[in-house]
Amino acid sequence: MKKRRTAAELVNKIDTQQIFFCLIFLIFLSLFPGFARGGQPQKDTLLIGTAPYYYTKKLKKGLAPLVKYLSEQLDRDVQLTVTKNYEELADKVEDRSLDVGFFSSVLYVQLKQQYPQLKYLVTSQLTEGGKKTAYHFSWLIARKDSGVTKVKHLRGKSFAFTNKHSSSGYIYPRGYFHWRGLVPDEFFTEIIFAGTHEEVTNMIAQGEVETGASYDANIWSAEEKYGRIFRRIKKIGPILNPSFAAGDHVDDALCGQIITALENIPLDVLNKDLMYTGFRRLSETNFTVVADLLKTLE
Repeated sequence: MKKRRTAAELVNKIDTQQIFFCLIFLIFLSLFPGFARGGQPQKDTLLIGTAPYYYTKKLKKGLAPLVKYLSEQLDRDVQLTVTKNYEELADKVEDRSLDVGFFSSVLYVQLKQQYPQLKYLVTSQLTEGGKKTAYHFSWLIARKDSGVTKVKHLRGKSFAFTNKHSSSGYIYPRGYFHWRGLVPDEFFTEIIFAGTHEEVTNMIAQGEVETGASYDANIWSAEEKYGRIFRRIKKIGPILNPSFAAGDHVDDALCGQIITALENIPLDVLNKDLMYTGFRRLSETNFTVVADLLKTLE
C-alpha cells in the first residue's frame, strides 16, 4: 500500500522546489540581464569626470547640456563629476571609478605615460576670430593697481601656480621661465600652489598673493566676479585644449559613439558657461610637444 505524505512533507517539497526555481531564475538573469528591464538590454551608466579647470559652478552649468545630449545620443544614463583636483581625476579614470575624463593636455600626457591603455577620444575647440582652434593661452597676471606691467616687474613678488599637473597654470609658465633663464625659486620671494585656477585669481583679487598664472576662461570668470581688476602681463602658448579620454575598460564601440556624438554636437548644446564651441579628434602627435616640454623640465 502506497504511503501517504504528511502535510509537512508536502510543504517541504514545495519550499524546496520554489528555492530551486528561484536559483535557476537568478542564474538566468545574471546570464541575460536584459530581461531585468522588460526584455530590453540594460545599459551601464557612463561616468564622466572633469577637473576644476575654472569656477566649478559655472563649469557644471556649462557641461550640463552636454551631459544630457550624450545621454540621449548614447541611449544610456550619463553622470558628471567635478573632482577635487587634477590628481583625483587621473586616479579615478585609472582605477575605473570614472569611465571618461576631460583632461588638460599635460594631465593627459602624464597619465598616458603611466597608464598606456588610456584611450584618446577628442579635443575641445574654441572659436576665435570666427575660426575654430584647438589651442588656448596661459597668462601671467597681477592686479591692475599693483604697478606690475612687465615681466621684469615680477621679480621679488609672490607668485601663485595652480598645481603641477596644470598646463596653463604651471607647466607652460615654467617652460617660459626656463627659456628666459629665470629660476622661479630665485626670481620670486614666495611661490604658492593654489590648487585650482579659481583659487589663483581669488588669491590675487583678495591680495593674498601678488601675481600668478592662469588662462583665458578662468580670468574671464574671475572678472565677472571681481570686475576688470586683472592685468594680463605675458601671453604664453599656444597650449592644446583639454581632451576627453576613456579608460581601457570602455569598449571601442562605445568610444566610437562618444567620438561621433561630440564631433557632431549642435551649437545650441554648448552654452555661454562653457567656453568650448566644439570637439574634434586630432592626431595624437599633437601631444608630442607637451611630452617634450615635460621632459625638458624634469
